[in-house]
Amino acid sequence: MTKYNIDFLAKIRLLGTDGCHLCHEALVLCEQTLGYLPAEIEITDFADALYNLYEVRIPVLAYIPDASMSLTEIAGSDLELAWPFDDTGLEDFLNKHNQILVN
Repeated sequence: MTKYNIDFLAKIRLLGTDGCHLCHEALVLCEQTLGYLPAEIEITDFADALYNLYEVRIPVLAYIPDASMSLTEIAGSDLELAWPFDDTGLEDFLNKHNQILVN
């Protein structure tokens, strides 16, 4: 298992909705692969711009490198990993964006 800098992991978010079984599967995969649970962003409001962007794409893992960036800015970019993904796809995504500490 690759170990990642905690500051890097703090910039990872899992976007999903309450009761989404695929979102739960993605969360479990993150914990098994990384030994870490990413912060979750729950998309609930049907009128919300985020819901309109992500409703059919969740779960989505997002890397938000700068706190001033909004999810609408990164939607559809390479800063996202949309479901379905496996442990290899997850690690590839993170390795692309991270600062690896230890292999």
